[in-house]
Amino acid sequence: MTLAAVVSLNSTTTGTERQVAQAPSRYALYQNYPNPFNPVTTIRFSIPQDELVTLAVYDITGREVATLLNYHLSAGTYTVQWNARAAASGVYYAACPQEPSSKQRSSCPEIASDIFLNGL
Repeated sequence: MTLAAVVSLNSTTTGTERQVAQAPSRYALYQNYPNPFNPVTTIRFSIPQDELVTLAVYDITGREVATLLNYHLSAGTYTVQWNARAAASGVYYAACPQEPSSKQRSSCPEIASDIFLNGL
């Protein structure tokens, strides 16, 4: 069963979708798809408990180029679409959700590369 909710977060996020099933047992940030993309890609992540989630995209210099999420979410697996139309061609990284108790990066992979090739 899938519960879809399109959220207008900012000009670079086209929507978010929660996939309802059994709550995940760990934090995870999955590879975006499609990859490479032009200009929209989907980023999927899982959180094992209800918490505030901040998901941001960074360029290769570490500069934040977009904040895709900054919301309290229930435990589950989510997908967020990023419209990178205003971004330059290049390699971008999505930051992994954080554990609320420690404010440190979770045990999931810290980054997943998003490759954006303009003009495909």
